[in-house]
Amino acid sequence: MAVVSTPLVRGGWWRRPVGLRALVVVSVITLLAWLLFIVGATWWVRANVQARVQLRDQSLLMRLPQGMETNVDVRSRVMTRLQADPMLAVPVHQTMRVRLPDTLEARTVVRTVVPVQTQFQYKTEIPVDTLVSMDVPVVSWLPAMAIQLPIRVTVPVDITVPISVQLPLALDLRAKGHVTEPLKVPMHTTMRMRVPLRADIEAEVLSRTHSRLLGPMEPFPIQIDQALLTLPLGNLSWIRQARDPAVGASRPGP
Repeated sequence: MAVVSTPLVRGGWWRRPVGLRALVVVSVITLLAWLLFIVGATWWVRANVQARVQLRDQSLLMRLPQGMETNVDVRSRVMTRLQADPMLAVPVHQTMRVRLPDTLEARTVVRTVVPVQTQFQYKTEIPVDTLVSMDVPVVSWLPAMAIQLPIRVTVPVDITVPISVQLPLALDLRAKGHVTEPLKVPMHTTMRMRVPLRADIEAEVLSRTHSRLLGPMEPFPIQIDQALLTLPLGNLSWIRQARDPAVGASRPGP
């Protein structure tokens, strides 16, 4: 086995001898790295690069395979006019705060019984001024003598009378006043209203259709005036199979 050696040069650097085995290993590693790079680049190109083909004035014959299933989404725009007067029932359950700024006037009748327990005290002096007529016998054998005596006296009167009664009362009262604080009024009701609806409605209707071809179908011609085909390289096969003579272009494009 030949050995390549480099002599030691003054002022240079020393190199170890390189054998054939080392050269083979380095070559194999370099070749594998290059192959991995080529494979990775090819995979990236097939996964990310797309081929675009522009077709003009192409006549084709197309035949659909038996059992082919299709899903078609048809979008259509619909415009209409809404005119309706629906009757709505709206339940209302809430508490309202009401402020009364005006003067309130009210009239009421009060019927009640008032017990009264008290003492009536009467204290006075009653003057008495009168003449008293009397017959005074002087001698038994003489007739009685009629005389008149004037009497003037003052009679003191001090009376305490206890009173215990039940007084029935029927009063017709008129009241007037202001309410300063807002009143909280609970409201529980159902409001029925008719709401007029007038509007222009524009909607997009999506219709989905699923179909399946049950029987064989004869080839039919189609004309492509202009089209741009996008072909991902990942969907192309390396081996080109034989083309069905019933399907294909009848006239090559320019």
